[in-house]
Amino acid sequence: MTDTKGKSSNSPEASPLSRIAEKAALSASRNILTKYQSSLSENSLKRQKYDLAVFDRFLESEGAEIGDLFNDITAWSEITWTLVEAFKSWQVEYGYSISSINVRVSTFKTYSKLAVRAGVLSYDEQLKIQSVSGFSRREEHRINSRRSNIRQGYKKAEPTEINSDQVKALKTHPDTAQGFRDGLIMCLLLDHGLRVSEISDLKISDLDLETGHLHFYRKKVHKFQTHILSKDTRDYAKRYLSLPGMMNGAALIRRIKPNTSIITPQGISERAIAYRVTAIGKAVGLKKLSPHDCRHHWATVAARSGTDLFTLQEAGGWSSLRTPRMYVQENHIANEGLRLSYIDDEEF
Repeated sequence: MTDTKGKSSNSPEASPLSRIAEKAALSASRNILTKYQSSLSENSLKRQKYDLAVFDRFLESEGAEIGDLFNDITAWSEITWTLVEAFKSWQVEYGYSISSINVRVSTFKTYSKLAVRAGVLSYDEQLKIQSVSGFSRREEHRINSRRSNIRQGYKKAEPTEINSDQVKALKTHPDTAQGFRDGLIMCLLLDHGLRVSEISDLKISDLDLETGHLHFYRKKVHKFQTHILSKDTRDYAKRYLSLPGMMNGAALIRRIKPNTSIITPQGISERAIAYRVTAIGKAVGLKKLSPHDCRHHWATVAARSGTDLFTLQEAGGWSSLRTPRMYVQENHIANEGLRLSYIDDEEF
């Protein structure tokens, strides 16, 4: 801040009046959020807090994070209208009610106004956020009608099937921080058959790139295991671990700030990884892909490639032989791959 003579109010030459004015402005900006929230009822505060918590879940699904939007007005400096639009679409996809979505759009509009007054969000960006509209009644009816048609009789009785071309696409990512991280996640799922909980629990120290080994704990069966890293897993791990900021935390799979390549020290939850896998699957034409689908695919390909059940059981971290058999998908042709010593292959 400068006074009328162009001097900074923080400089020794600044007038006492200028310093008082800047101090008052800083205090006012910090108090804007507190003053606004103190005027609301307890129920309104709870609703707004939940609205912003749902937004955090959306960011987690994209492997990103942001500051405390409910308590820290400066965190709103990273909010853009495109994020609000993406949040709106994400809620539709994951089945939130239209009325709740509309309320959350309103919450973002209200807080963006406060952020402008606090000087942390540009007026231009705030106008764009104000232009994000909720859904009309006609749109609500159309969306709910489509949801009903999808849900009627729908049950995912079988895992999503993944072909070899789709596997390649799922493991192909751009040379960015998020790309390296997502590529590593998909390789751990498709090349190693890890459970999503095991990926979420991984630490940087679990990787030994010199030997090409992954040492990890399977809490579901209470045992430590070692896997030889596949070439793709090793390549993504090397590029991912070379990124700036990776040594600032212990977790292997980490959050990335939205619209940046800044890696945070915090790890990602199981749910966030699952959301990310769904988004990656959708991009290659696989609807509702889950981490568990990838584990099914890994077990199926291993079995069909000649891996015996004892080895598969050990590699997959199952406590009995019965479980991996349940994971292996049935052939479309029941006797495909069957070999009998007294019948030539050509006869099949």
